[in-house]
Amino acid sequence: MCWEWSCVDHKRFLSLKHHTDGFLGISNFVRQAYVKAGYPQSRSRAIPLGVEPEIFKPGLPKLNLPTSKTFKFFSFCHDQSEILLSAFIEEFSRNDDVCLVMKERKSHPFFQKAVDLAKELAKMKDNPPEILFLDEDLTNRQLAQLYCSIDCVVAKALRSSGWGMMLTEAMACKVPVVCVNYSGCSDFVTPDNAF
Repeated sequence: MCWEWSCVDHKRFLSLKHHTDGFLGISNFVRQAYVKAGYPQSRSRAIPLGVEPEIFKPGLPKLNLPTSKTFKFFSFCHDQSEILLSAFIEEFSRNDDVCLVMKERKSHPFFQKAVDLAKELAKMKDNPPEILFLDEDLTNRQLAQLYCSIDCVVAKALRSSGWGMMLTEAMACKVPVVCVNYSGCSDFVTPDNAF
């Protein structure tokens, strides 16, 4: 069961506790949320997610991104995009040789919210940095190529992520990642392999 929060919905929990033989979480973070709520530790396990190594690997042909900037940060649009967009716009300007690439399906509610927020925040600065929004549907192979086309993945604050698939995929492509050491990603993110 994928559970994205550090606490458990008690209605769901009671049903799970009394009507299951065991619980499999996608990370120790998810597993511990249930154990803290009273699910027996002896009946729970963490089964991590993985990536397809024949698809997500370094050295793939790069996608032709519509930017001339040399250094490209990447993140998916998400519920915490405001934190990333605010920090990026505050730190950089158009004179810097950097671009933030953000991706999500155009129909996803986080996409338009992030686009609108970026426009609003950019109005507050004379020379805002370049932000590129991608809304095309990508196959897994194209997504792997996108990772290989950027220089650094910046994860959301991960206050509530059961695993962190973007980080897993980027790391498989040997792309550096910046994230917090909290939530599901703490199963595989360490100071030795991430910033």
